[in-house]
Amino acid sequence: PLGYPGDSETNLAVELTANPASQVTPLACSPTGVEADAFTFSWTVDGDAFAGLTLRGEHDGDTVFPGYTREGQTWACTIEAWRDGESVGSATAATEVQPTALPDLDPYVAPVAWASDDAVYYTGTLAGASALKLTWGVDGWLDRRAPAGANYVAYDTNEIRAENYATMQREGEHWVAAITPTDGSRAVHMVFEGDGQTDDNDGFEHTWDVVFPSVGPYLTWNEVAVPHDGIVVNWATGQPGLGIVEYGPDTENVAYAVGTEVGLVHHVAVTGLPAGQVFRYRVRDAADRTSPWSTFRTASPEDREFTFLVAADMQDTGRPDDRWPELAERMAVDWPDARFLLVPGDLAADDHPGLWWAFFNSGRALFNHLPLVPTVGNHDTPGVPSSADSTSWRHWFALPATPGSETYWRLDYGKTRIFAINSEIPSELDTDGSQFGWLEEETLDLWDGNEREVDWAIAAFHVPAYTAGARFASTAAAQRPITQLFDGAVDAVITGHEHIYQRFHPITYDGTLAPSGEYGLGPDDGPLYLVAPSAGFGYLDVRMVESEEPGGEQRALLAWPELVDEQGIVDPIHGFLVAEVTATSLSFDFVGMGDTSDPTEPTVWDSVVLGK
Repeated sequence: PLGYPGDSETNLAVELTANPASQVTPLACSPTGVEADAFTFSWTVDGDAFAGLTLRGEHDGDTVFPGYTREGQTWACTIEAWRDGESVGSATAATEVQPTALPDLDPYVAPVAWASDDAVYYTGTLAGASALKLTWGVDGWLDRRAPAGANYVAYDTNEIRAENYATMQREGEHWVAAITPTDGSRAVHMVFEGDGQTDDNDGFEHTWDVVFPSVGPYLTWNEVAVPHDGIVVNWATGQPGLGIVEYGPDTENVAYAVGTEVGLVHHVAVTGLPAGQVFRYRVRDAADRTSPWSTFRTASPEDREFTFLVAADMQDTGRPDDRWPELAERMAVDWPDARFLLVPGDLAADDHPGLWWAFFNSGRALFNHLPLVPTVGNHDTPGVPSSADSTSWRHWFALPATPGSETYWRLDYGKTRIFAINSEIPSELDTDGSQFGWLEEETLDLWDGNEREVDWAIAAFHVPAYTAGARFASTAAAQRPITQLFDGAVDAVITGHEHIYQRFHPITYDGTLAPSGEYGLGPDDGPLYLVAPSAGFGYLDVRMVESEEPGGEQRALLAWPELVDEQGIVDPIHGFLVAEVTATSLSFDFVGMGDTSDPTEPTVWDSVVLGK
């Protein structure tokens, strides 16, 4: 019994996680039976003091990261209660760590087709066919060149495929064919043909691994795993299972997070982590295959100074003149401390499994540590120019879910808010559309009376509301109704689609120059409108619209680029944006790397700074 001076006696007791599973179950400790101003927690493991990582809980230090626990250890938690700056007593509880059978975490599902380094195996419905053949190798899966003896084929989806046929031989219950993957190959695509039938195994991805994992890992956030306390780790593999993420402050003290669905694509949320912490992680499966170690970082809810990157229209077809692999590598090397990559659409060259693979694989060294914040582009859905079908988008990404949609949402990173908008359904951007109503509520939520709750608000979507490019200037007005919500609420609007970097003077909703001539939220100011350049697609149409053509009035709104001749031709430049955030400024640099025929080192071509 504990007695407060002048109060009745109160009992302090400790509740501690019972029978925790080694490296899986966090050790949570909480006080009961007493009211106090504060509680402090101390831990021992097998009698020795513990000073490792603790997680976010009700009190500081009340939950131990599970990566430190091992079978048979005895953990004890001591709580001391404080009132008016004085200790009013303490209590202790102990628990013993139980075993965790890792093979049971990831039930392995035997596939009907799989690949090793030198052979493919098949046990599907055509296993008894007399003339079974194999096609293997798709676009970027072949490291941008066809292997010896293969046919180099361009498909109508822009996919580059090297086809190679290998006769399969019967070995017991399997059909087996020898293969020689090109150096750097990560996966093979297998379609089995025999007796007039075809079997592609009915999988979405139709890939089977040469190197694990075939896609990823890549990082996102969703409504459960938010930047200040978690991450979503995503990857794909040809052999189905649940999938496991190993993560910890180092590679020795790791915990395990396990997926919830057996399949080929995994989205495993890791949550409840302390803010401002760098973690090491890798992915694994029940066959004990593992990815290389990489890192992710949790933000602080109050983060006000950081860097993020913007890239759009990667559209990697696997052709040698596509530059997304080169740009992704430079971003990873030159901006290692960036916090995320904002992508205003057209990640894939077209909505085809092989082209999605090319996007992820070319950015593999970037995406394994830099979370993606993507928006839907017209090449990311079936058919071009656009489609409301988000099947592939939902297949590849686990993102914050707005009620009724997984294709538009809001993300808070520290004190910066991003609105990810889906421009693929223009009717939803009209004043009576669902996204208009959603964003109207969101922009109202930016304010608490006269106080703004965030430092900066950014809207991102694919098809621009303003563009002076010749291809899409005439159709830009279709995206414009929702922009009336940006005036006085959103600081910057970032789009893509045109493949030409453009920065506009401050403009108001009606498409006129802001009276003040300043970027800002004031009644006479206007938001910053940026069109991101192409981040790799080999073809660049660099003609700007002429003034007398439909949409030509937008040329007068341009602040950059300056037109280089009377025909409105501008320099073809692949590139990306580097954004620097502080509490009082938001800046964007357009970093260009030349074009396919004349590549250059990263060069800053344009800069703009928003201030308060």
